[in-house]
Amino acid sequence: MVKKKFNPLFLIYIASFLFSIHTALTAYVNSSFLSLKAPSNIIGIIYALGALVTIVGLSFLPRLTSKFGNYKTSLSFFFLSAISIFVFAYTEIPLLAILAFVFYFASNNMVFFTTDIFVEHYTKKENTGHRRGLYLTLINLAWVGAPLGAGYISSTLGYPALYGIALSYIIFSGYVISRSCREFEDRKYIHTPIFKSLTMVHKNKDIELSMISYFILYFFYSWMVIYTPLYLHGTVGLNWGEIGLIFTIMLLPFVLLEYPLGVLADKYFGEKEILIMGFAIAGTATIIFSMIDSAPVLVWAFILFMTRVGAAMIESMTEIYFFKKIKEKDANLLSVFRNANPLAFTFGPIIASVLLLMISYQSLFLVLGIIVWSGVIFAHKIHDTR
Repeated sequence: MVKKKFNPLFLIYIASFLFSIHTALTAYVNSSFLSLKAPSNIIGIIYALGALVTIVGLSFLPRLTSKFGNYKTSLSFFFLSAISIFVFAYTEIPLLAILAFVFYFASNNMVFFTTDIFVEHYTKKENTGHRRGLYLTLINLAWVGAPLGAGYISSTLGYPALYGIALSYIIFSGYVISRSCREFEDRKYIHTPIFKSLTMVHKNKDIELSMISYFILYFFYSWMVIYTPLYLHGTVGLNWGEIGLIFTIMLLPFVLLEYPLGVLADKYFGEKEILIMGFAIAGTATIIFSMIDSAPVLVWAFILFMTRVGAAMIESMTEIYFFKKIKEKDANLLSVFRNANPLAFTFGPIIASVLLLMISYQSLFLVLGIIVWSGVIFAHKIHDTR
């Protein structure tokens, strides 16, 4: 009897879940912690630098995976993420802390890129919606309780304790990958120059439109992640316990919706209709968020919850649609796709920093809502996979 080959997909999910706990613990605290080490008006610029380093790194990743294999490349970035967060959290030198954050931000994106390759390798095309939906649900499950925990830890034990706990999750998740994927066999990756890759994307309008949708989503995230905690804590005056509760409620849609949406996209609907609805809901809720001066905690939580209902619909459909359109060997296209994230985090904070010289935080979110609504136009042009 032939022994069935071990499929480590479940363990890869576990590793991604653990790594996501660490990113969730720090994500909504990073901007406030950075403001202790650098002037608040350049926080957006620091994020932009991290995004630029990510873009450079992602452009070289297909070469690294081809030369060293995805397994070794992945572990290298787990290690870089661990070293960077340690220096960022505990150094007393502001410039060194800023540089550490830049590399921490970039290495996290590299880890998710290499994990994408592992997941794609062990997933059958006919189950893409199910597998990707479950993968996204597990990742986002890590985000639900983490903000509440981060708020409690930050207010009671301080930032160093929070980052120390986050570091332990990096180490544990890297260990799981090291044990589960050591037998990973790389397929031949197509190495294509970046400009040729962009040309390939432009010729395939559906992939191009999915990338534009993905970019708009991460442009939305770039403003929300940086400026929502600064606004709620610094302007509205909410404490970290209240903000943690708000963010926990806010992130529930990613856990509740993304797997069912993946199943629906596989069996019943195409991605287009859900994507259009997602942009409309997220854009409308963001505009409403911009119009409120003060409100009870649960009102803030509900409005932000609705922004993430839309975002969960956008995220799941763009991910599922894109991975239905490519193959594992298309590491160059995956690199371009994932570059939408750092590109958004490059231009988003810079644009916001300029706008904040002229407008308030509230007006900034109004502009963001209009930008998100523009995604309806691009989503409408996509051809469904069903």
